[in-house]
Amino acid sequence: MNISCPRCRESIPAAAECPLCGFQLDKPGAEGETRVRTGVVIALVALVAVVLLFIYVANQGGGATNPAPAPQTQVQTETSSIMPGDIVTMAGTPDKLVPVAVSEQALDRLSVLQNAHDKQGINELLSSRSVRVAKPGTKCRFIDHKGVFVCKVHILDGNLAGEDVFVSREFLKKLK
Repeated sequence: MNISCPRCRESIPAAAECPLCGFQLDKPGAEGETRVRTGVVIALVALVAVVLLFIYVANQGGGATNPAPAPQTQVQTETSSIMPGDIVTMAGTPDKLVPVAVSEQALDRLSVLQNAHDKQGINELLSSRSVRVAKPGTKCRFIDHKGVFVCKVHILDGNLAGEDVFVSREFLKKLK
């Protein structure tokens, strides 16, 4: 392997010193290769610094204003204005009954069974009276929000009058 002497610029075999001018070489090829390696390392360090700076600025928001809040779903908008004591109705079509439950756990179980299309499990919940059905239009007094999708209501009329039940928010509509 030949290298270039830094002093005389002649191509010489790799050695500890240049045989032509006597220049002391620390390592064969060290002078030229070290400069190239140093330049590459500096470029890589600069690139990493720029990337880290970009990530830092992106995580800090870069002085930008906060993004707009996510739009609320229609169900959240309709029930968000309902306050304890308000009169609401069970919403639905005349041919579709509204499922209500005696506990939050029973309503959660019903949801799981409905998603699994488990008709036998649903029938067991109905026969144990953990889950009941109300007609659309049934009037209720709103008691409280229970989580994101569940509300507790007191039924005022119909076949379940006088009972406190849990119902999915999608089935509630505030009377105007």
